[in-house]
Order: sequence, then C-alpha cells, then structure tokens
Amino acid sequence: MRIISLNITKKSTGLATYYNGVVHTETLTGYDMAAVVIERVGSYIDRVPADEQKPVIVVEWYSETLKHNDRTNTAEELKRLVSTIIQELHYKKGVPVVGFMPWSWRKVFELPTNVKADGQLVKYQMVARTIGHDILKRQSVDLVRNNKKQIGLIHDITSDDEAEAVLLVHAFLSLGISEVHTSMLEDSTYYKTHQLTREDLRLLAESSEFIDRV
Repeated sequence: MRIISLNITKKSTGLATYYNGVVHTETLTGYDMAAVVIERVGSYIDRVPADEQKPVIVVEWYSETLKHNDRTNTAEELKRLVSTIIQELHYKKGVPVVGFMPWSWRKVFELPTNVKADGQLVKYQMVARTIGHDILKRQSVDLVRNNKKQIGLIHDITSDDEAEAVLLVHAFLSLGISEVHTSMLEDSTYYKTHQLTREDLRLLAESSEFIDRV
C-alpha cells in the first residue's frame, strides 16, 4: 500500500510518503500553498506504475467546532485551503482521500489534544492557549524522533509538520480504512488534556521564546 499524508498549514505543509514499510518526509513551502501541494503530490501520483494501486491520501481535517478552539486564529482559512487541495487531488487525480480529525489521530498515540492551565485565572488561561499549540507540536516531534526505527523513518524530520504527517500515516495504518470514519464520529467526545501548573506557565510566559506572542 502507498500512502501520502499531509499536515497542511498556511505557511508550510508536512508531507510523508509510505511504501513497503518505509517513510520519507519533506516540508513544502511557497506563496500559493494549495498550488505547491497539488503539484508535488500530483507528481508523486503520476509516477506510480499503471499496474499498481493508486496511493491513499490522508489529511488532517477539521470539525465545525474548530473556530471555537482556534489557537492560531486561522481556522476558516485553513479549512478552505484543505478543501481546495482535497478536491483537486480526489476529483482530478482519482485518488481516495481520508480525513482525520486532530483528536482522532492523536488518540491512536495517546497524545493530548489540548492544553489547559492549572487554575482559572484568565491570564494563565490566555498563556496556555498561546503556547498550547507549541507544546502539542513538540510532543509529536519527540514521539517521532524517539521511534524512528519502529515507524520506518530513514532520515530525521526537519519540522513539526513532518512529524505530524508521519503520525497521520501510522494512525491510518493502525485503524485501517474501514474503521477511520467510525473512529472520527465516535471521537468527538475524546479529549486528553496536557495540564500545566501556574509555575510552568509563568516560566514559559517569561521566556524569550514565547513572550512576543503572549
């Protein structure tokens, strides 16, 4: 089986390809992200021998509630971007496309799906919301780098987008195509929280890495 997974964002997209147990990754960048992704994935699809099955495309998809928990304030734009890419690849290239909600694929690896502060003080909740995206991404990177051999990765990842593309591949392999849609429907109530203490938040908020964004 050939799998192409995409962790799509406005500025960069993590791409992972899987074939015969081996995973390759790359990060795609460009002004017109939809065009960049469609061209790169399309060229991969076109190189598959005619007598072999076309790859399955696996993408991270988003529910209607994403805008209520939008850590990066780009939810609607991101959904439109993903939709454009999916339609182009599915209808023009004739490949099956499977979408994973973020909590659905993260559940496979028992990764947290959100970040909350210890306590109810507004300023700490705001800091948690700001840095939560970075914390969750970092956990994905650590998981992939600590399990390179087991997941068939032959070189190191260069971005968190690549890490999550790799995890999308293995989430799909773990569930199987017949179980994916059922899993997505059932997982709407699944949330695992990474709990931060007030001291964690204070230290992170004061660090140069995060202070410009808080």
